[in-house]
Amino acid sequence: MKTALLLASFLIIHWSCFSQDSTFVKSFTAGSSVKVPIGKKWCIEKAFISNGDGYQIKIAKTNFKEEYKASEQIVIPYYIAEMELLTDRSMLFYLLTIKESTERN
Repeated sequence: MKTALLLASFLIIHWSCFSQDSTFVKSFTAGSSVKVPIGKKWCIEKAFISNGDGYQIKIAKTNFKEEYKASEQIVIPYYIAEMELLTDRSMLFYLLTIKESTERN
């Protein structure tokens, strides 16, 4: 029993070391797209729009899928209703907080 418990805890620690998540913020221009790297999964945790004058407006995550898998393309919307709240819409960009994890087979 002791050996089985020790083996189970070793496996849990071993797999947790190799399946680490990282969160980062990436900016995109409206209408652009990006591909998820091979072997990775991306989850969009937060999304904001800004026109560069210091104000950021949080937008609904429903504008994006819940999860993007390796080699999937994320298309950034060219127009959303929240854009009307910004005074200057000539240079609009999105700030996405992305949680990246390793894709397991």
